[in-house]
Amino acid sequence: MNYKEIWIDIRDEHELAESQIIAPNDATLVINIPSRNIFANADWIKSMQEMGIKITLVCRSASRSQNVKQLYFASDENIVSLEGGIKNPNIKMKQFAGGLGLQQILQLVFTVILTCVLSASFYIKIEQLRYIIVGIIFFIMYQVVSKSCLIGKYVPLTTTS
Repeated sequence: MNYKEIWIDIRDEHELAESQIIAPNDATLVINIPSRNIFANADWIKSMQEMGIKITLVCRSASRSQNVKQLYFASDENIVSLEGGIKNPNIKMKQFAGGLGLQQILQLVFTVILTCVLSASFYIKIEQLRYIIVGIIFFIMYQVVSKSCLIGKYVPLTTTS
């Protein structure tokens, strides 16, 4: 590996659908490891740091990257959190217009399926089913628009062993 620095973009996939970080030079590798997956890659990241490669953690505002730094790499001086996140003037971004991540695509597909079931319910006259399906459709559409996932807030992002 001929890289002198690795920038680890710890943003989630749906954030990458909006914009991606451009490496500033050929000696810098930019990779994505979502913050929820850092625990599974911590040993590899430490091994890169031990080889003399500077590791920079990048997120939207530097909040997540600082938390990841403190949680997994507090004593490693060659692993840093980029001040200001992607708004740092040293970061160049490639913007995507209206990009949707995998989560949003799946939610849209599920909404289409539920809409078909709702349409069919008009022929079978099941009033309660109709209200439940409408509620589910609005809930999913809210998550698509807000680019959030209610279940994801309750899934643990780290494990300790």
